[in-house]
Amino acid sequence: MISSRIYIQILVAVISGIFLVVAAAIPFFLNHPTETIKKPNFAIPVGGDDFKDTGLKINNNDIVEISCDGRYRIGQGKEGGGEWEWAGPNGNSELAKTFGERNNFNFKYDRAAVGEVIGKIGKGNKIFPVGEYYKQEAAESGNLFLMINDAIFTDNVTDKDNDKNIYCDITITRK
Repeated sequence: MISSRIYIQILVAVISGIFLVVAAAIPFFLNHPTETIKKPNFAIPVGGDDFKDTGLKINNNDIVEISCDGRYRIGQGKEGGGEWEWAGPNGNSELAKTFGERNNFNFKYDRAAVGEVIGKIGKGNKIFPVGEYYKQEAAESGNLFLMINDAIFTDNVTDKDNDKNIYCDITITRK
């Protein structure tokens, strides 16, 4: 017959084994994404004069990934009446140097190029550059808003040669 001492040793070994398995699995569950939300082809109007709500709720520590594409003509050229300048999701940094700064325009975000896609989370004023590609862990919670960084939206050309919108594919990965 097995003594109670052996039963206790077996019980301790089983409990220790279970504890080790659970302890080893905790990092996996803490760092493993539990949900991915995708919103393809979100349209940002090149003539829109304010942030556009994507309808996506971002939580603190979510991974926000945005990929944008499209092109349009922006502004009235380097001398304020010349050729229209091309811009895409990364904007047109040359136009900002020669036109925007000279006229002291009030851009939504002065550290991004003219015409660059910019974003913010929630109703606060913490704006970040997006450009063609952005991937960061969110530091705050709220809806994701996107727009084109510009000061005068009425001079953005949307003719047959270019897009009326910049299109962004958005992926939110929740931890």
